[in-house]
Amino acid sequence: MIFGIASLAGAAAPSIEWLIVARFFMGIGLGAEIVVGYVTLSEFVPPLQRGRWGSALSAITNSALFVSAFAGLLIIPHFGWRWMFVITGVGALIVWYLRRALPESPRWLESKGHLEEAEKVLGAIEAEVSRRGRLPPAAEQPTPVLPQQSIKALFEGGMLSRTIVGSLILIAINTVIYGFVAWVPTFLVKQGMSIVSSLGFTTLMSLGGPVGALAGMWLGDHVGRKPVLVGFSLATIVLGFIYPFAPSEALLSLVGFALVTCVYVMVAVAWALYVPELFPTEIRIRGAGFCNTMGRLMTIITPQIVPVIFLSAGVVGVVGMLAALLLIQAIAAAFFGIETRQQSLEALRPQHADPEAIAIEAAVPRSPQT
Repeated sequence: MIFGIASLAGAAAPSIEWLIVARFFMGIGLGAEIVVGYVTLSEFVPPLQRGRWGSALSAITNSALFVSAFAGLLIIPHFGWRWMFVITGVGALIVWYLRRALPESPRWLESKGHLEEAEKVLGAIEAEVSRRGRLPPAAEQPTPVLPQQSIKALFEGGMLSRTIVGSLILIAINTVIYGFVAWVPTFLVKQGMSIVSSLGFTTLMSLGGPVGALAGMWLGDHVGRKPVLVGFSLATIVLGFIYPFAPSEALLSLVGFALVTCVYVMVAVAWALYVPELFPTEIRIRGAGFCNTMGRLMTIITPQIVPVIFLSAGVVGVVGMLAALLLIQAIAAAFFGIETRQQSLEALRPQHADPEAIAIEAAVPRSPQT
């Protein structure tokens, strides 16, 4: 709702100052949406399918990169930029209306001790699914009920390394997106293309967003989160250094498409899957929110430093900065990250992260299928 209303306000902005204010509130809405959307899905999906569905959500989300670029190519030259804000705002408000019926996460309810409400939500889910056949026996992995956790819980015991790894990953990915992908039109114009040509090439390259997310659907579950993050970090570094030296527009767009694809494979695996999986239920949104905050802080800093680097060292300097961050990300994931593929969220809990946990006994009667 915040994002939709602010977007419509941006469409009506009478000056750049009002547009900046509207964009600020759009950022608040979008920042919360990114965290809550991915985390909520991860808490509903079984471990064997979590990678597939999380990456599918990412594929749908990141198709907007291509759709918005293509829409901008068609709409802005003929109708102006304000209609882009109108379309976005109306779409967001439709989503807000539809989402009112979204159930609360049973895992979260259980972690807060709201057992009857958790059972009610889970019972409704089971009733729907059981129409297709008998449900398999449930694994006995209760979520512990914990006192209200402060933000300190992210930096205690086994959570410290996870918080650092998650933050480094999202810092690197956000910087790549807002330090390269968002600056592609500028890079192309500086290399001699007209603005119309650069928009066309950017649209083609942005198709790598949904393609990368679709690839993440398969890779996240079949290869694993850590190998994907490490491998595609290194691939992005190589493609990033090839990009400035592409001898033709055709090769430039091909390399750019491959680079954007690699970036959004990492987006699908990190944002939709890996970072939410690092944290236990009672602090999952808080942990993912903190890591996203660290990443989003880079979206504030990056637009300030990229032009400076570009003017002094060109595209090679910008790519060098991004390569250093991606290398740090690869090292952090490889040596300090955990592998989460096809493991239940309960099994991923740090063994010593919840000394005050009160194990849930048979507080609520359950059927064998529950």
